Amino acid sequence: MIAIDYAWNLGPDYRVPEADRGKLDLMLRSSDDAAASEFWSRNGGAAIVERMVTRLHLRDSAPPPVGRGWGSTAVSAEDMVRIYRYLLDRAPAPVRDLVMGNLHRRPDAAPTASTRASASRPHSRVSGRTSRAG
Repeated sequence: MIAIDYAWNLGPDYRVPEADRGKLDLMLRSSDDAAASEFWSRNGGAAIVERMVTRLHLRDSAPPPVGRGWGSTAVSAEDMVRIYRYLLDRAPAPVRDLVMGNLHRRPDAAPTASTRASASRPHSRVSGRTSRAG
């Protein structure tokens, strides 16, 4: 929702300013929390979700509780389908290309829940080699 709202406000040419391009790409490709938080704060926080609920006709989505960040936004599976249907079927081509293109080019080396969990486990020494516990 953050990226769609951001792009929506760029119309009608949807050209991303160079100063924002790197952070926007990072947010979409690598799920970068700091970049998402910056766009969230800059573009109105919970108002982003309210705008997207109205614009995309979402039925089961709501802003996070007061004092909580974007990660606490409520989104149903049905609304996720509506969001992707908008991107694939109705979004202006530059918006679709911005969001879907970045998601498609997501780096293979981006941290996943599994690699983050593995990195947080204690190391143990076995047979002279360092290995991860678990």
